[in-house]
Amino acid sequence: MKISKQVHQIRIYFHVTEEIERFVNVYLIEGKEGCHLIDTGVAGAEKLIKKSLLRHERQPSQLKSIFLTHSHPDHMGAACRIKKRTGAKVYASAVEKPWIEDIGRQFAARPIPNFYKLLEDSVSVDESLEGGEVLCLEPRVTIRALATPGHSAGSLSYFFEEEGILFTGDAVPVADETPIYVNYQQSLESLDRIEEMDQVQLYCSAWADVWQAGEGRKRVAEAKDLLAGINKTVGKALEEDESLENTAVFKRVCEAMELDSTKANPLFRTSIYANIEELRSDRK
Repeated sequence: MKISKQVHQIRIYFHVTEEIERFVNVYLIEGKEGCHLIDTGVAGAEKLIKKSLLRHERQPSQLKSIFLTHSHPDHMGAACRIKKRTGAKVYASAVEKPWIEDIGRQFAARPIPNFYKLLEDSVSVDESLEGGEVLCLEPRVTIRALATPGHSAGSLSYFFEEEGILFTGDAVPVADETPIYVNYQQSLESLDRIEEMDQVQLYCSAWADVWQAGEGRKRVAEAKDLLAGINKTVGKALEEDESLENTAVFKRVCEAMELDSTKANPLFRTSIYANIEELRSDRK
């Protein structure tokens, strides 16, 4: 789907388990000298990405760069194959480079279902980013990296300066999705950082529709409220009984916020445990 003069959205559907279907959005930027990809989707997504290139009268060999927002399987699953077939340069987080270049290490720390079906192989990172870098890839294609950790330890967002488009990866949780993060405070600070960017015209999320400027700012504000609400609920549970086990706090939060459908989600449990750890640390 074309979303601007130079940018196309490619939506990739996949199954986390047989029962759970999800999608992830990747984005193709067309330049005069080549093309540039924001994330790669899951393993096998290289076929859809190739079709998109050919549909726009581009050859796979014209793909010059891959920008990974973070290391999770639905974002880097096809990166290795695409790099091998196109020679594209991979840009990614310096913090998450160890997970990107050694997926066994990632699986040991975050063993999600069907990990090796969604992510078949590691990929080498050509240029590590911290956030703040400005990359002039070619005339009229300038990408600025923005550090937006929280969802993962080193999540990055990318701002396409010429068109005012911000690719946020999973940095902005949405109300109808399970909020996943490893650090609550970093997530809030990242949302603040995104909110402060008044030059954004389009917000391109990995797990939602494209938002125009006004809608995007509204969604960022809603995401901050959602995370603050979760943190407040965790804090209340701990105030009522500081001795509660983490599992008991998690259960209380799900019940209080009517999030029963997320009780079986181990990644959401990780999110709540992050709140618990931060709150308990603050009280020491």
